[in-house]
Amino acid sequence: MNDKTIAEKLFQELGPLLDPAAIVYDETEPLWAVVIDETTRIDVAYDDDGGQFVFALDLGEVPDQSAERVHALLLRFSGVWRETGGLHTALDGEGRALLMYRHPVQGLDVQRLQTLMGNLAVHRRMWADLIASSETEELDPDTAESAVPFTGIRV
Repeated sequence: MNDKTIAEKLFQELGPLLDPAAIVYDETEPLWAVVIDETTRIDVAYDDDGGQFVFALDLGEVPDQSAERVHALLLRFSGVWRETGGLHTALDGEGRALLMYRHPVQGLDVQRLQTLMGNLAVHRRMWADLIASSETEELDPDTAESAVPFTGIRV
């Protein structure tokens, strides 16, 4: 079985574990949008060249008044991608913060995929809370590391 077929099979198996309505598949990409709850959606693209999933989670809009500090923290986190197992942050074309992760399709089963997505959702929640609170609280990138998981993702 090739990697793309494995990827599609994993999401077919994942549907009943979550909620079939919670997963929207776009065959033209291939891209899955997985709705975890009312605030968390995980976009999962399949990278055919790398035989891997690319996960992207919206962390929210970066408040103008704290943009410099939040951007510094996002960059600092992305700079330690080796320590985080490849988990990193980015900005989309509209300046919204993203949490991103890549994982090979080979060796992944549906239980590990479900665990991985649950762990990504936990990381997203911590990051989104930190970014949202930076609008009203002073954010120091040197001490903010304790508020977000500057550790690896568990699969």
